[in-house]
Amino acid sequence: MPTLRSQFRIEQFEEVLQKLAHEIPRFTQVRTEDMTLNFCYTEDGRPRKISVQFHKTTDEKEWEGTEWERYKVDYWSFSIEPKKYMDSPHITKITFIYEGEKEKIEKYIQKLMAQVKPVPRFSLANLKNHHS
Repeated sequence: MPTLRSQFRIEQFEEVLQKLAHEIPRFTQVRTEDMTLNFCYTEDGRPRKISVQFHKTTDEKEWEGTEWERYKVDYWSFSIEPKKYMDSPHITKITFIYEGEKEKIEKYIQKLMAQVKPVPRFSLANLKNHHS
């Protein structure tokens, strides 16, 4: 499964996506006409996984056989989870199904998180100063 890495904490993604989902905290699922958000939490209430699914029906119909059968559906999704390994400053991992969606997902995350400052797990500069 393809993945991206991010320096945003899952709590930062949760905060922004919760605001997106009506600005009421602690939804476990929010569904709009074009989007479904699922929030999974650990027993102590920390976000464990956030799934984002887009499902927009277009006005364009698909041709099937000799007739216009059904409307096209633009579907793409990704999930955000805390990254378990400390081998980079990235804190979360973002998984998705199709490699062709990577650019669309990266652009969406950049737009979504534009007003949030990332909090990397560590920086090389801090690590270097710590060991000096």
